[in-house]
Amino acid sequence: MYSLNNWDFTEKPVSNTYTIKVDGVSIAYTYIRKNACSSFKKFFSHFSHGCFSEYKTDLAALNQLHVESSLDKLSSCDFRIFVFRDPIDRAISVYKNKFIQNTGNKDIFQSYEKITGRDAFKASFEEFISLYIMNQQVSERELDPHLYSQHLHLRDINYNAVIPMNSLYDSMQLVVGAALAQKFFEKPVNASTSNIESERERNVVTQSAEELNQIFKSEKRIPKSALFRTPTIEEQLKAFYVTDYELINSLKDNSK
Repeated sequence: MYSLNNWDFTEKPVSNTYTIKVDGVSIAYTYIRKNACSSFKKFFSHFSHGCFSEYKTDLAALNQLHVESSLDKLSSCDFRIFVFRDPIDRAISVYKNKFIQNTGNKDIFQSYEKITGRDAFKASFEEFISLYIMNQQVSERELDPHLYSQHLHLRDINYNAVIPMNSLYDSMQLVVGAALAQKFFEKPVNASTSNIESERERNVVTQSAEELNQIFKSEKRIPKSALFRTPTIEEQLKAFYVTDYELINSLKDNSK
């Protein structure tokens, strides 16, 4: 678990930060899609003073019941949480979940088709990167929110619980204790199971989402994330998410 102090917050954040008190511990949590947000929604729902089931979505409930905009109030919380993950892994996760598993994708499909003029379900991962994320004709904030850079979500506060997503369970034990961490953060929610390794899937970056979805539906298999990480795609995404990588590297450098 890291701390993030005095980062250069120059832009309006693209999402909200929410607060809750659990067993006398006050928590501020900045919401970032694809960064364990489903686990945190379940956590907030369980301890909320309101009833999440009365709202259309858990996010709508968070926005109504737990959003906090005051920097002073956020800064006074015992823990200020920012969960981060490798930006390339995050982009791969978006494609696997929204395109290959073909779930919860109405908004991102509409966005892809509006920007590229192409059928989203026909998009390969290679096209998803080059024609959509890297499209020079649109700004980053015109993309689907699942693809916004992570630093764009942050508030101008000192985060004292900056957590790599792959160590979420261990870190949350320090925040809420072992029992609650095990209940809400030990197992990933909405995770994509990856277990395709055969030779016929080695060209996954050029296969359409529709083709990969057919394999998923018939065999319940999704390509491993490593198969999407070609040198060209890694170079493109590192360039697009350069500020996120600078932030992550600064966390690691400051911890030495």
